[in-house]
Amino acid sequence: MDAPSVSDAEFKSDGVNQTTIINRHGQHEPVDIQKIQQRIQYLINHPTPLTHVDPVVIIQRVVSGLADGMTTSELDEMVKTCAF
Repeated sequence: MDAPSVSDAEFKSDGVNQTTIINRHGQHEPVDIQKIQQRIQYLINHPTPLTHVDPVVIIQRVVSGLADGMTTSELDEMVKTCAF
């Protein structure tokens, strides 16, 4: 079952998204809320599904804690922290 989406409009308070993430190849790329949602879904379902975790709450916490220049590894760690 897919989690309800957090729209880009909820993330972009001024309508412009300037926040970037450093991907695993070391390149800066604009934050993509859909990619974050997909990653959260993957992390809470692998290797064992975490049935007590609400992906919407995690998405909201992660988006509120995003910082410009975060790495994807830091993002994964934030997801883990927000899940518990």
